[in-house]
Amino acid sequence: MPFTKSALTTTLFLLVGFIPVPAEEAESNSAPAAEVEVSYNKAFDQLLELGFPSCEGLQLVKVSLPDDLAYDDKYSIGYLECYSFDESKLFDTEYAWLVNEEDGIGTIRYREFFELDLKRKKQRGALMKFLVGSGNDSDGNHKLADWENAEPGKLVSSMSKQLKSLKSNNLFVARTWEYNDSGAQICARCLAMATAIYSAGYEKEANQLASAIFALASINDKVIDELVNMLAESQYSESYQKYYEDNDLLAFRKSVDLLAETFPRGWKNYYGAQLLSAKIGLGLESTERKIPAHEKFSADPEVLAIIDQLLARTDDISLSAPTGWILPQDPNANENSRNSYGYSSRHSQPQKWASEIIAKRRKALETLILLVDDPTILKARKAADRSNSWSQSYYDDDMPAEDLAMQQYDAMLRPLSVGDVAQSLIKSALPVQSSRGDEISSSALIAYAEQWLDSNHNRSDSEIAISFLQQENSDFVQAGLTYLCSAEYNESHDKAIQQYFLLGENIDLNLIQKYVSSRKAKASTFVTKLEAELKSRESSDDRSFEYRMKQKGGVDKYIDALKSLMVSKPPAEMLAEIQAGKVSLETGMNHYWTAIESDKSQFNQAEYLKFVVGYQSAEGKIESLDVLIEKCFNLNLIYNPYSDDREQTKNKELSGEERELWRSLMKCHSTLTPSELEKMNGVLHFDTYVAWCVLWFVDGDTALRMMSVANLSSEEESRSMIVGHANHLLGDRADSPVPDPPEEGSDIYNEVTSEVSTMNVDQLITYINTAELSQKMVLDEIMADETKRPESLSSISESIIKPHAPIWGNFTSEDKKDLERLLVGKVFDQSVLKQMHHWFFERRDRLPNTICVFMKGHGLFGSYTAYLMHGKQAEEYLDSLELDMSDVSGFKQVTAVSARAGEQLFLSVPAGDDEAYDKKLAEMFGDASDEANAQAGSFYIVYQMKSENFDRSSKE
Repeated sequence: MPFTKSALTTTLFLLVGFIPVPAEEAESNSAPAAEVEVSYNKAFDQLLELGFPSCEGLQLVKVSLPDDLAYDDKYSIGYLECYSFDESKLFDTEYAWLVNEEDGIGTIRYREFFELDLKRKKQRGALMKFLVGSGNDSDGNHKLADWENAEPGKLVSSMSKQLKSLKSNNLFVARTWEYNDSGAQICARCLAMATAIYSAGYEKEANQLASAIFALASINDKVIDELVNMLAESQYSESYQKYYEDNDLLAFRKSVDLLAETFPRGWKNYYGAQLLSAKIGLGLESTERKIPAHEKFSADPEVLAIIDQLLARTDDISLSAPTGWILPQDPNANENSRNSYGYSSRHSQPQKWASEIIAKRRKALETLILLVDDPTILKARKAADRSNSWSQSYYDDDMPAEDLAMQQYDAMLRPLSVGDVAQSLIKSALPVQSSRGDEISSSALIAYAEQWLDSNHNRSDSEIAISFLQQENSDFVQAGLTYLCSAEYNESHDKAIQQYFLLGENIDLNLIQKYVSSRKAKASTFVTKLEAELKSRESSDDRSFEYRMKQKGGVDKYIDALKSLMVSKPPAEMLAEIQAGKVSLETGMNHYWTAIESDKSQFNQAEYLKFVVGYQSAEGKIESLDVLIEKCFNLNLIYNPYSDDREQTKNKELSGEERELWRSLMKCHSTLTPSELEKMNGVLHFDTYVAWCVLWFVDGDTALRMMSVANLSSEEESRSMIVGHANHLLGDRADSPVPDPPEEGSDIYNEVTSEVSTMNVDQLITYINTAELSQKMVLDEIMADETKRPESLSSISESIIKPHAPIWGNFTSEDKKDLERLLVGKVFDQSVLKQMHHWFFERRDRLPNTICVFMKGHGLFGSYTAYLMHGKQAEEYLDSLELDMSDVSGFKQVTAVSARAGEQLFLSVPAGDDEAYDKKLAEMFGDASDEANAQAGSFYIVYQMKSENFDRSSKE
């Protein structure tokens, strides 16, 4: 460990050290500078003796790091809260200490306590930085960054001036320090930098900065306490991570004891550490688990068996469980069963072991009560701990030591005991009451749970749910409401539910759908009242309500959907009404999917496919299939790679009826009209479109994999591959044209890796056009992994690999070939923009209402995309951009638009006027030099004809 027992007095010792000493009395090897009147050398030396990381021999650097690092808990500690205050500009620029560097690979000492591996970014000029952004945030285990040498003297001078300017800031007023630690945390952060500067040999500069810090600080003790906490936490983190590397529990306990001995003051988890040590001691002494006897119940053998299996695990475990799991769980609920605010606390997805335990409900609760004091230590670590190596604890100084210990222990990152698991699950099941929140002693928790079981022994689930509505904890209120909305009708209970919905500050629109669907006509009066309430809120300034209501299509559509739920119509009847023309497709789909959202078990794939097949036109089939895929994806009824349930939906078997319906759809519509083609978003054949739907329903894993591989293929190749695989899944083809992806290390994998290793962008494009499907699979994997991507292809993010152009209406295959000749392999810059402008101008009469979007990172392998749209699709896209056209006179000629955060740049000059065009183009790109105001370098080429339906200037 980097600390020793000689440092027992910690903060008291440091306080003496930070008492200003006249410079002439200080022990120093260098002559004191005139402007430094005091010396803090003794305190700096004591901090280094306590284990503060020395920067001796290291170079100070100014470093440009990915933005997400500033908010990464892994590199944070309590003091970093100060970053949220606009008043302090001290840390706008990151400084670090360069530990080593070779060939653009380096390691830095980051924020004084962390070592971070970096790789230099590719250098780009201001124009390309604007166009393509600053690059990806990481390359394998290295963060991509830029750094340059810095002078400690200049840094200290700058920080000292900024500290002086904060003197009048409210954060540094003495009375604020009595209840707010932010000012002390900012000072401590600066004092950590001063200590690092001192350790690097810059004694004068370190003392100058320390003087500025203590001139600003209101209570010096608090600054030193905060710095001691940083130091203690960094050393605890090292010990904690080491424990999971060597699994030596005794050594970990000794390190915790030594930390508590070394840092008796300042460490915010001091009392928690002592409790942790005691609990580890009990775990070490516990050679045989003993389940205590209870006069009213006994442990369930199946629950105990699950816990025994948990003890053998070494992988991460999650203690996540649905809030209020003592109530019956909705079998259709999953991680995506969110309320209309986006939260899903009621249905937090538990791991399999936890699901098996909570399924036993009261029996599980009884067994968990008997395990609350079980000290047996698990080998597995809590899943969330891996991304956060810092403990966070905030407490009241006047709290008794025993209470402090419990609160700090609960907040610490630490090895888990069986008792910790039991306590966590009990707190998820019951609304545990505590004056301090979740912190409650094990004996008090046992007493509460036992009393709860006694009090609720004869209560129904609905009565328990009603009791949850009285809780202050909103998660338990939500759990009670969720259960009651689908429980058997009870007049008094329903009054409570309706009162909550109508008078609550936030209205849960999704849960209301569930309630109305369950109550049908009994909800009529409630829906009338709700409509009035929602309309009254429309005029409020509640942005959250406005957004959630917009997601539902507005108040009128939402109420209309609720009324449809009140009618006892099975979903099949709703579909029949759409087909019979009794309701429009939009209204009917709104009613149908609202019903499915309320109860997903009502969804019947065959039923819906019959509805699709019933459409005579391809347009109707396409629209209804579009909705099918979108809704099923959002509801996790098909494979959703972003859902925790993705494994359950990855591969599904079709029934015989479903198989026949998909087959019949595959054989429909060999020819399509331009409007029908437009609706398929660039897919040129109806059977290909249906085949993609089949893949998402039956083989989602392959569908996801083939999306990127299809982009590497021509339309004909892609059609053969996707349709062939769909026919295989439907039983009409013995083998699939889609091979298994080659494994890393296989001959074909090694062959492709070798071939690609020296390619430039032009050679890659040629290779893509000639490669076999299995080779493309390998290529896709190599290019998707930045650690495997060849250095020779580093410029791909600045290039256009494959333009996406629709072939319908007046847009021909020849136009597409022209575009490919113009764009493929080109680095996106001003000349490409200008050529594209001319290309549109030459076709201004034949290709009205057409736009081309250039956007970095959206093309193959993170390249530039050149995406063409026209007709209604183009108009809708322009509408989505919400461009302000008020300054664009007429807007009826070829126009380039650059959209950046907070501003828009328009280029609207006749393409024949090269001099004026070039001047305007240079001006547009020149204005983009402010990287902070750039929006990923997105440019739009827009052509507009003088047509009423597309005259955007007339809409202003």
